[in-house]
Amino acid sequence: MLTRSQSKINRVSFNVVIDFDESSREWNKNKTYLGNGTYEYKSGIALRSGKICNQQSDSKLRRSSRLSNR
Repeated sequence: MLTRSQSKINRVSFNVVIDFDESSREWNKNKTYLGNGTYEYKSGIALRSGKICNQQSDSKLRRSSRLSNR
């Protein structure tokens, strides 16, 4: 007697091709590398020109502005 996993009835095969280099590039588009394997999302705000703002998140901007005001 065949088990379900041994049965060739209802067995479907899928051919999936994943381009991991392209996936990595797309994943990194909206992130800034901070070092030590950590990333931070870019703001992602659309500008009037239609481009996406590449500045870092608000928390980092506020921290840097506090330091520059001293």
